[in-house]
Amino acid sequence: MKHKFSRTHSLRAVLPFLVILTLFITAAAVGQRSLAARTIARTKAVSASARAAAQPVDGSSLFQPVVTYQTGGRFVSALTAADLNGDGHADVIVTNIYGLGTCNGLCGLVGVLLDDFDGTLQPVKTDDSGGGWAWSVAVGDVNGDGKPDVVVANRDGSVSCPDGSADVLLGKGDGTFDPAVDYCSGGSTPMSVAVADVNQDGKPDLIVANNNSNNIGVLLGNGDGTFQPALTYDAGSMNPMSVIVSDVNKDGNRDLLVGGFYNKVSVLLGDGAGSFQTAGSYDTGGLYVNSIATGDVNGDGIPDVLAANEYACSGCENGSVGVLLGNGDGTFQPAVAYSSGGNAAWAVAVADVDGDQKRDLAVVNYSSNNVGILLGNGDGTFQPAITYDSGGAGPYGVVFADLNGDTKPDLLVVNWYGNGDDVGLVGVLINNVTTSPTTTALTSSQNPQGVSQKLTYTATVTGQHGAVSGSVTFLDGGMPVATIPVANNRAAYTTKYRRVGVHTMTAVYSGDANNAGSTSPALMESIMDSTRTILTTQGSPSKVLQPVTLTATVTSKFGTPPDGELVAFYEWGGRLGSVPLVGGVATYTFTPTFEAEYRMKAVYGGDAVFAPSRGGVTQNVRKYDTTTALTSSPNPSKLGETVTFTATVSSAGPVPTGTVSLFKGDREVTSGVLVNGVATMTLSNLKRGPHTFFATYWSDDYNHESRSPYLRQLVQK
Repeated sequence: MKHKFSRTHSLRAVLPFLVILTLFITAAAVGQRSLAARTIARTKAVSASARAAAQPVDGSSLFQPVVTYQTGGRFVSALTAADLNGDGHADVIVTNIYGLGTCNGLCGLVGVLLDDFDGTLQPVKTDDSGGGWAWSVAVGDVNGDGKPDVVVANRDGSVSCPDGSADVLLGKGDGTFDPAVDYCSGGSTPMSVAVADVNQDGKPDLIVANNNSNNIGVLLGNGDGTFQPALTYDAGSMNPMSVIVSDVNKDGNRDLLVGGFYNKVSVLLGDGAGSFQTAGSYDTGGLYVNSIATGDVNGDGIPDVLAANEYACSGCENGSVGVLLGNGDGTFQPAVAYSSGGNAAWAVAVADVDGDQKRDLAVVNYSSNNVGILLGNGDGTFQPAITYDSGGAGPYGVVFADLNGDTKPDLLVVNWYGNGDDVGLVGVLINNVTTSPTTTALTSSQNPQGVSQKLTYTATVTGQHGAVSGSVTFLDGGMPVATIPVANNRAAYTTKYRRVGVHTMTAVYSGDANNAGSTSPALMESIMDSTRTILTTQGSPSKVLQPVTLTATVTSKFGTPPDGELVAFYEWGGRLGSVPLVGGVATYTFTPTFEAEYRMKAVYGGDAVFAPSRGGVTQNVRKYDTTTALTSSPNPSKLGETVTFTATVSSAGPVPTGTVSLFKGDREVTSGVLVNGVATMTLSNLKRGPHTFFATYWSDDYNHESRSPYLRQLVQK
């Protein structure tokens, strides 16, 4: 069996279906229609024994029997899953080569099957794909309105892009779309499309694998749903069939992985500005790479590559999966190949199927009409395939999605067509593994945060059985950036961002033997230009009731924040007030009312460009010093005569209040209350002779205590 895009490929597979596919064969004379003819003939030739072999041979409890749904067109080629109508449920999106009626040209279809979240799908609704031979589909919010949009790679192009097009269908948020707008893919025969922000400007871009041009087209997004003309890069291997986006060298930039036609996976390292360089290519362990996927299958936090090889070896029909473990620097270990469980492996997906915290593989086998499940051992190796009926003929694509709300990955398989007709089918296999549900919440240590500032994401997993184990994978824009083990039901990931933008973060809990996996709601993290707030004080220490002026200066290496933006002032956690910036400076005057070390804080709230920041200062506030003077009258006094003692307390601040105690020696003998800073006290019956007195002022809210000098009182006969 020859591969569909070999330049030496003959059209012999078309002959058994000459009558049915007259239009196909006419187009095949051009040399680019051999795919449909060969795959249609190959699928219809599948024997009854091959159908029987598609039943599960072991582990049948993993999934319920397949249920199928029509895709709205003929020869369905690809699928993906996403929430298109905002109800929190994963919907199914497929591409059909043709509609059900007569086709006289560019008539690819997009089919949407909304999810009822009970494991069933609503009847399909279709839209024109914008071109011919709709071959690949991806979903992303390309115009920033919060509604998912659909992007289709039309293999035969469109009216304005006859060599190949990427068509954008802007979503309305209810599962319907505006008419397709086409963009030239930068080459010929696009076979795969991905949506990702490759230049880190916060605007999704399109990445297209052009099969006949041996290149990758990158269409940078303008953020409003439109795209710039394609920039092209050498694919690094012949006839690229599949392109995915991942950070394979852990530098924070998006890299491209390209599955080549024969047996190669190429790595194109990104510079973070939207440009790429080919870093190398790797053998996939088989022949004819139809698609690739990425996932951490050995638990080291580094993306690995999984390649669906149509053939395991030269001259054999059975398919294989090549596993290339990542080294974390953009290179990969030699491929280890595993049987796909059938003939002609076509697509591969990665998920933890059985809840054991180890990534498993699903591979569709085109000629065997089945899907093989390879349970992972957690170290990058896999068990023999367990096979399930795909529900139709010629399965072309596979994805995992939770269709019934139990947080377990269900299996979705797209079949080229049904049994006995050309109508495409989606096969749904509901996950049957018994685990308890969990919820995952994701928080950020600071949002928004500044450029190059440390930021920690914390995922908290809640289960029905208390403590959970397993791991949490943090995804940035749908791409895994770190996998962290769970400890005390939490996992934390710390990073810094070097550019301004918005990051859509989610946390995916892997599950364990008792707990199902779960995914957090998306967290929109805004990265802004860093600022620094410096808070200074007029002078410290200062006195109670003395006004203190605080000055907050907000600076940034990117410029000065606009005038009028507010800075909030706090003391001891209590808000004092807000003052607008003028030239990056805001001042606030407050009057402290007691002696203390005041912890002052100024917080700049930030805006759409400048990140928030805060600064602090300690204001030492002290009471006023006092002096106490003591006099007596009369002095000397007569025996038995009453003596009046007068204590005068002086302060540079408010007039002292409170009490004064009169001491004779070290014994307090009387006290008095200050009135206008003066306290009078009397003593009588003093014995004859000299006596030594002093007065102590005991302070008030604004004045310190003080003690008078000694006073000698003489009592005579």
